[in-house]
Amino acid sequence: MTPSVRTIHRDAVVSRVASILSTERIVGAPLVDNGGDMVGIIMEADLDHLDLIGGNPNITRAWEVACSDVVTIPVSASLQEAARTILDTRVRNLIVTDGMTPVGVLSVSDLMRYAERQNRGVLLC
Repeated sequence: MTPSVRTIHRDAVVSRVASILSTERIVGAPLVDNGGDMVGIIMEADLDHLDLIGGNPNITRAWEVACSDVVTIPVSASLQEAARTILDTRVRNLIVTDGMTPVGVLSVSDLMRYAERQNRGVLLC
């Protein structure tokens, strides 16, 4: 798990979101409200969609184009639970939460690196 997560306030304008994603080389970020609770997630694809429909990124707010259905897993979950959630939902990144607060991101790559370290020297057929 990446133990820190870049969050974006739900009211940020899309042009600012695009700049953050580009500068920080990330494909998405959880949206949070004033209290830090997660209210959605915004991905590069959401920004691309705004472009396609001719929206104005300088006035459109992140919450207007983001997805409110976020796949999360509690910080107490096992790796097996995380892997099952990824397989069942077909997402590439899980937001790890403590209550409603995002505390990390667990990616398919993280799981693959872990599996590789655990299976060093074991030949797979």
